[in-house]
Amino acid sequence: MIRSIVLACVMLCAVVGSALAQNAPTALGARRLEPWTESTRKAASTLAIQDGGRIKPLSTFARFFLLRLSAGTTLALDSDGKAKLQATDFVLDCLFFQEQAMEYPVILVEDYDVLDAVGLGRIEGKRKRDRYSYNQLAPCFDRLFQQANQLLDVEPRRQTPIQKQIVNLARNVDAFVALMSWQTLTIVPPPAGEKEWLSPIQVRQREQRGDALGPQSDTVARLTAMRDRLGSMTAFQDAFLPLTADLTAIARERGEVDKIAMEAAYYDVNYFGWARWLFAGAFVFAALVFLSPKFRPTTWLARGTMVPAELLLCVGITIRCIVRDRPPVSTLYETILFITAIAVLVTLIIEWLQPRRIAQLIGAALGFAGMSLAGWYEEISGTDTMPQLQAVLDTNFWLSTHVTTVTMGYAAGLLASAISMGWVLVKTFVVVRGHAGDTKLWLPTLTRMAYGTLCFGALFSTVGTILGGIWANESWGRFWGWDPKENGALMIVLGILVILHARIGGYVRERGLHVLSILLGCIVVFSWFHTNQLGVGLHAYGFDEKLGKMIDRTYMTLLIGAGLGTVVGIIDTVRERQAARAAAAAAAVGTKPVVSAN
Repeated sequence: MIRSIVLACVMLCAVVGSALAQNAPTALGARRLEPWTESTRKAASTLAIQDGGRIKPLSTFARFFLLRLSAGTTLALDSDGKAKLQATDFVLDCLFFQEQAMEYPVILVEDYDVLDAVGLGRIEGKRKRDRYSYNQLAPCFDRLFQQANQLLDVEPRRQTPIQKQIVNLARNVDAFVALMSWQTLTIVPPPAGEKEWLSPIQVRQREQRGDALGPQSDTVARLTAMRDRLGSMTAFQDAFLPLTADLTAIARERGEVDKIAMEAAYYDVNYFGWARWLFAGAFVFAALVFLSPKFRPTTWLARGTMVPAELLLCVGITIRCIVRDRPPVSTLYETILFITAIAVLVTLIIEWLQPRRIAQLIGAALGFAGMSLAGWYEEISGTDTMPQLQAVLDTNFWLSTHVTTVTMGYAAGLLASAISMGWVLVKTFVVVRGHAGDTKLWLPTLTRMAYGTLCFGALFSTVGTILGGIWANESWGRFWGWDPKENGALMIVLGILVILHARIGGYVRERGLHVLSILLGCIVVFSWFHTNQLGVGLHAYGFDEKLGKMIDRTYMTLLIGAGLGTVVGIIDTVRERQAARAAAAAAAVGTKPVVSAN
């Protein structure tokens, strides 16, 4: 399939001028001299399109199309980033002003060594990682697609970073050309009884075959007529709005556009972006509380930013559930949102029960980290985060029971690990200073928080793993198959039980509890993310080099935290023994001890 796409793209690029002139219902040389009207932009944003098997707004398609090409949801038209183009405006330009769109610096090249590899060379004024226009890359298309076609026979894991970028660049150029030639613009609802929507090119082809399409048949003619109105955005609007209204009416009769406006508004509001910066503000205010504990406004500011951030996160998750008619967790991206929401909610409850201010600091840090990870993951994937689910996952009951429950177990494990990292940092501060001061009160509080969170995680991880086995038995005919994802879930359950039993049995104390809790974080990361990247098993979603590096850094951070906790614990134990011996010696001679413990 990919080979045929690339070969088709080679041919298309070789005759791009004639192809566009024949297929697109607009003049290739047209240039936009005034901005799109607000009415045109709004109508285009809420126009339904079928993409990836799902009906969505054109604005959603535009957002992720631009994200795929340029790793951003807006397009910077100049080097200083002051002149920007919104995603929907960019797609409209690709459809109606191709000559202008081919000059936009939209196609991201991660490393200019890629350009050397395909014979283009480096362009003056461009950075190592920069965006290029279609016209700037055009001289290398023959060699680019020739190399990309050869690399399709090479397993992605065996490709070098430059080779991977060559394949990705070829695919992005192919997608850009396909959009400009109206091949991927599936905005025309099909006749009754059909599921696959049509692009204007497909409508024209079916008309030429003599198919009866009904009210859809005049779509191409109306789009072609707009070519004569491109000189005036107002005149274009007068023709474009009735067309979008008619297409929407046809789709509404099919019952496929009820949530289009809600999804468009969801991305316009940017719930998770606002939540991210509110969490950042909450972290700053929570940190200031420790610098001035008696200054009450900082406490209220910390809570006044963290609670709205959590509400925005929960509202965003709820809207996604309504748009998709799905439980809150059905993709890897949604696990990030849900785990962040649960972790922050638990810290808010802990802070309410034990107002020591430390829980809100940890919660704000986790909230900001989770929202940053969600944004970064969306950027590197470059695909719609509300995709059509695979048939094996298309079961709301199990998505709302097994997946949601086991994800809550992930959240508890990661939160316990974060709390233990906080304990290590406080303990390190105490050991370095040589005396505890007020921070001595935080250590037992953090221990109770970690222990309670582990108990919470034990419940949901165990129940979630059992439910997963039942689902596997229904779907695959076996309860357990030692799949990496299954093994990871079992490892989390066993890891939590080992920590709890070791604590209850007295095998580990405060320090041991926290060191083991941090190591549990490594197990959770393995089960949550790493198993999906292994390339084996029923839960392998494909390896991503950037995600793999992030996982490695997370492991390293957790291992450093566990090691630091072990070292400071040993130092503290040595000091306690020295203090005990000094106290015993002082008691023997009837004098007061000179050395004191922390």
